[in-house]
Amino acid sequence: GFQSAKGTPASTFHFLKHLDGSGFEVEKEIQREREGGDNQEVGLTYVSMVKADGNINVNSRPNVAARMFAAVLGADSVGTAAVASVARHTITPAASLPYLTAEQRFSDEIERTQDCVMTQVTLEGEAGRPWKLSGQFVSGGTVFQRDVASALTAVRDVGKPHYFPGGSYIFDAGASYAADVTKIKVDINRGVDDGIQTTGLGRDDVVPLNFDA
Repeated sequence: GFQSAKGTPASTFHFLKHLDGSGFEVEKEIQREREGGDNQEVGLTYVSMVKADGNINVNSRPNVAARMFAAVLGADSVGTAAVASVARHTITPAASLPYLTAEQRFSDEIERTQDCVMTQVTLEGEAGRPWKLSGQFVSGGTVFQRDVASALTAVRDVGKPHYFPGGSYIFDAGASYAADVTKIKVDINRGVDDGIQTTGLGRDDVVPLNFDA
């Protein structure tokens, strides 16, 4: 879900038709120190940071593709396309990135983390197979457990993925060099400062630094 501002969790969510490898891990950084008087054992153990960074792996569909590219690039304007009922997205790199709220459920546990930033999105296409989208995000806030009774109702995409069985792809129709493309790969990376931590166990923020494609 896209947040309206940092510190404000999303209220509207997009539910992924996820593939294996999607989700986030709650990882604790644990410090251990030996002190005199503790014999041969480590006497002091404490948690210094809690992270909740994750991955998204999906077959490319219009809704999820537009959201992922907008999340990693930062600016998305929606215009009117030539075909009725089709939105044309113009997505361009921006200095700032939108904050996201990520939530996952397994068994009777729901985990949520907010103030997340997308740091990488890769689009891979191959003739005769569905296009694949993968991405990574970094949490700039805290992770917490929600009551299972407050579970969201998942409404997922129902259309087919970007997929042209038995054919190749053409980009910029009319240019001879762009015809009969059988494989493509677009890789977008955002360098970020993810070491901003003050008094809390989670990060205070994630700040975009640079951009590569």
